Amino acid sequence: MKIITKAFFDGKFISKEEAATTYSSRFPDTLEISKTINELKRNPISNWGYIILISEYGISTSTITVDDLSIEY
Repeated sequence: MKIITKAFFDGKFISKEEAATTYSSRFPDTLEISKTINELKRNPISNWGYIILISEYGISTSTITVDDLSIEY
């Protein structure tokens, strides 16, 4: 399973460096982010992966299924 984490602040996606410096005070608690990731890893439904979006509005998640990727077996 793949977990993609992106941060979106001030109308743009930000880098890890910006997240650690400029936007660190606006980020949710790291415990909250870790809890979200652990819940997704323990999910009994098998998905290809998840996207975690962190913004000034909080944390949101979306599933990525094989159909979303148009993968053919």
